[in-house]
Amino acid sequence: MIDRDAFKNSFRMFDTSVLIEIIDLFFEEYPSRLEILQHSIETKDYPTLKFAAHSLKGVISNFCAKTLQEQAKELEFLAIDKVNDAGTGVPHEVFVGKLEELKASLTKFLDDLGELKKELAVSC
Repeated sequence: MIDRDAFKNSFRMFDTSVLIEIIDLFFEEYPSRLEILQHSIETKDYPTLKFAAHSLKGVISNFCAKTLQEQAKELEFLAIDKVNDAGTGVPHEVFVGKLEELKASLTKFLDDLGELKKELAVSC
């Protein structure tokens, strides 16, 4: 899910604590972001859905998870279509499932951080 090489390259000039902070912030905000996303879909609040998907797209980009980032973009555009009465549906279940995969990948990433720390030191 995460392009580890791209992620390491993006943050190689930063201390490992910055990586941990970015991931921890995602974990802290994840439940409320997911709740907003799901509530906006259930209530057909497409302006809020557009904002939530756009916001998640930005957060996901930090982790170099291109496929999930593209899905967030698709969800955002579908919400825009709904706002303009042109959309036909929002495939949110797949997106939410992929968010859960991202969360699991980041958890694993944190577990492997000792190894990453060594790799970052060598590549700099």
